[in-house]
Amino acid sequence: MNEMLARALEALTPAIPYVAAVTPAAAACWIRLAFRRARQVQEALADRVLVETVPTVAFDPGEVEVGRWARQLGSVHHAAGGVPARGSAVRVRYTAVDGKMRCFLEGPAAAAAVLAMPGFAEVEIRGPSHPDRPDRQDRPDRQDRPVGQGAGHLHGSHRGGGGAVSPSVPLTKPQASSRTAGSGRSRRHVEQVELVLARSDEKPLASLGLSPDPLRQLATAMASVRTNEGERADAVLDLVPVSERSLDRKRRRLRAGSTGRAPSAYGRSPTGGPVWAALRRSAASAWSGGAGAGGSRGEGPSGKSDPREGAGKFGPDTGAVFAVQILLRTEAAHPRTAPARMHQLLAAMAITSAENHLEVHRPRTRWAVARFERRFTTGEFSPAKRQWMTVPELAGFLKPPTATCRSSGVMRSGGPAPPAPTDLPELIEIREFLTSGCIRSSATRAPPSPVRGGNRKDG
Repeated sequence: MNEMLARALEALTPAIPYVAAVTPAAAACWIRLAFRRARQVQEALADRVLVETVPTVAFDPGEVEVGRWARQLGSVHHAAGGVPARGSAVRVRYTAVDGKMRCFLEGPAAAAAVLAMPGFAEVEIRGPSHPDRPDRQDRPDRQDRPVGQGAGHLHGSHRGGGGAVSPSVPLTKPQASSRTAGSGRSRRHVEQVELVLARSDEKPLASLGLSPDPLRQLATAMASVRTNEGERADAVLDLVPVSERSLDRKRRRLRAGSTGRAPSAYGRSPTGGPVWAALRRSAASAWSGGAGAGGSRGEGPSGKSDPREGAGKFGPDTGAVFAVQILLRTEAAHPRTAPARMHQLLAAMAITSAENHLEVHRPRTRWAVARFERRFTTGEFSPAKRQWMTVPELAGFLKPPTATCRSSGVMRSGGPAPPAPTDLPELIEIREFLTSGCIRSSATRAPPSPVRGGNRKDG
């Protein structure tokens, strides 16, 4: 052994100067690539768009439609233009606004066309918009008004006998929201929770189906949020599609780990493993002269292993698989209201428990709290644990509430409006003329009719 090591060192000695020269160059390239990827992530997180999905009262999709919609959501990551997964995740957000649960989609600005593309015939897409995000200070559900504005204030004037409006005079006592003199706002109590899989991700969650709608519990919890009093409740799912190459590697590792492991009273035998199974097969083949090996566990009569064996939920017919980040956040002025709203959200998400279940992770340190807020605010994809989920596990939370979501606290529309024709000419407003007829081409235009005083005259 010592002689072999000496020979190896003797052979590698002439290459040491070359390795020493190449190592700094490789380190510099790696640092430059890491800096470039970090800058791409920062630029993508700083420029994101938001759309709202508003279902109709008759919205009732099937599992195939939801699967296609999941594929469309996964294409947001690919449309981001090579941005790493940390900055190109698509976000599905459920939030409460005026006692109604509303569903938003958020993603990089480069994928705005994909986000604005309808995925269901009975779902209206509103947007996209850039700054009006529910997690910003100017979010649409923010209803903060200047302190003292509203009923109980007298508006009058006394300036030279004129009718000008004077500043409002408060006639009521200051409310709790104005007791903080420095910032003009009371202290906010915030609850933060990240949900992660308790067991390894090949163990599936419950496949809830679409009827009844799994969002009914979440809509019921959102309906009790009093946004007019400053309360907030948000549940967000950040999704990044898993490539087929990564999924194949995962399947191979799972099959290799399960080969030769015989079932026991407590699951699998502790002595099982791929090396031990290979030794047993070799010994059996040698003892029987190569004719009675019989194949390993999971192999059929032809000696080929079943591709579903040991892969868990990641079988060949799994479909789309996503890396998932689940964040829950509640906010209220009262110290007991925020935990109560969080318990409601956790109860709504508990329906996913089956062979696997979602475990609660709360940030404890100041750094962990700041990291949670950064991910929640910017859309950064950096889950506490790598977890892959399939469409059957996520189907109930990837779409807006359906017709089977029997809850009054759901934002719905009367029906999606069809988009305007692409060749629609621009109408130039002329006060004295009223356009009559139909414009069929740029060469053929309807003659305008002059109108004065609301009466049409001969032109």
